[in-house]
Amino acid sequence: MYFILDSWLDNKTPFIRVMSKETGQTVLEFKGGEIQNLLEQQVIDAEDLYSRNRAKEKEMIFELFLYAQEQNKTLQNELMNRTLLTASKKNNMNLVANTFNRLESIRETFFAHKPLKIGML
Repeated sequence: MYFILDSWLDNKTPFIRVMSKETGQTVLEFKGGEIQNLLEQQVIDAEDLYSRNRAKEKEMIFELFLYAQEQNKTLQNELMNRTLLTASKKNNMNLVANTFNRLESIRETFFAHKPLKIGML
């Protein structure tokens, strides 16, 4: 699968999108404060977004996928921790086990795809 990087930072509603080259479908999208986080954490560099250097573009797309994957893991962990806390207060261990199994299933499904080929136009 090949991807295209589309960004517009000096817009009223700035965005960065990673789209499938084959389908044109957006596979990742970052807006507003998310973009600020990406810049602050040095996941991306604003100058590189305006560059036509394909190697830099490929590297940025890869970094955006890694960032999104890490955010997904963080969100899953927060959800699991909240559920465990609620369940322990209610003393309902079945809820804990079921939730853990569902989260593991989601994680396996999300990461079961083949490794992605990063390519440019």
